[in-house]
Formats: sequence, C-alpha cells, structure tokens
Amino acid sequence: MNGSGPSADAPPPGAPQAIEAGCSFSSMQIQDAPGASRLVACPPGFSTKSGLWGADVYTGDSGICRAAIHGGFISDAGGMVVVALDVDRPAYRGSARNGITSSDDGNFAKSFRLQRP
Repeated sequence: MNGSGPSADAPPPGAPQAIEAGCSFSSMQIQDAPGASRLVACPPGFSTKSGLWGADVYTGDSGICRAAIHGGFISDAGGMVVVALDVDRPAYRGSARNGITSSDDGNFAKSFRLQRP
C-alpha cells in the first residue's frame, strides 16, 4: 500500500464535517437557517451536563448531546447525531427518558430535532 488513499479515520469524500460539541453546545451556536441539518460529534459524559427543555423537539438553547441521550440516539459514551434546525414553538413539554429528565418551557425563538446519521 502506498499510503496515498484516505485514512481509516477520515470521512468519505463529500461527507459532511462533524461539529465537535462541547459541554454547553446548543443549536443557538449553529448559524444555519431553519431546515438545515448538521452532523454533531458528542464526546462521552453528557448525561448530567447542560440544560434540557422539551422532548422530540427541544428548545434551541438545550444541550444537543444531552438531548441526544434523552432521545435515545446515543449513550453517555458519546456518538454522532444529526441536528435538524427548526423554528420557534409556543411551548415545549419535558419528559423522563433514558435516565434524563427534561423540563417544560414556554415559547423559545429556535428549536431543533434529532436524527440518526
């Protein structure tokens, strides 16, 4: 092998670059318009970090990685999730799922949904 091919860790050509999330990373930090989707890489240890409001549709200031655990998309060991940006909602209903409890909230200017990569 001559070493000129892509490395095993590199994404395939044309694949979207993942955003490396931090403890407080939320969709408010993604500057795309509603309807856009972004791939987010969540490191381990987010089950107790960051605020979380809503279920299935989360407020824009909710922690993406904590929402991904709550929604069953990843475990506390981390992983990849797709964030689909959405418009405001008049209210958000919290729930208890996968060991995490999210809270209710009123109108918030942005929201997001999660999808599997």
